[in-house]
Amino acid sequence: MGCEMESDQSEDMEIVISSMWPEDINEAGRQFNVERLGVDQDMLAEVIINEEPTIVDFKRLLELTSYSEKGSSQLAYLVKNWKYKQANDVRLLREELDNLSQQ
Repeated sequence: MGCEMESDQSEDMEIVISSMWPEDINEAGRQFNVERLGVDQDMLAEVIINEEPTIVDFKRLLELTSYSEKGSSQLAYLVKNWKYKQANDVRLLREELDNLSQQ
């Protein structure tokens, strides 16, 4: 009886799943077209980024997020993510400072 169950399970595990990737991914016409720029060319030279200062009203933000559980969890995630990014930026700056001081 134990052998029958093992053989049934092994038959179930032999199901072949087709790949999610297309078969023709390596064909010449299917690859991404990446331009090779010269040394004196800048990809961002023609890009204009209009960045306006952002003003955040923290009292209003707390008011909006305190009405629901979802809003509170989203605010907590936002703060956690901001702290993580800030700590990562500090770490990267310290590494760069150490590299520069060693040179």
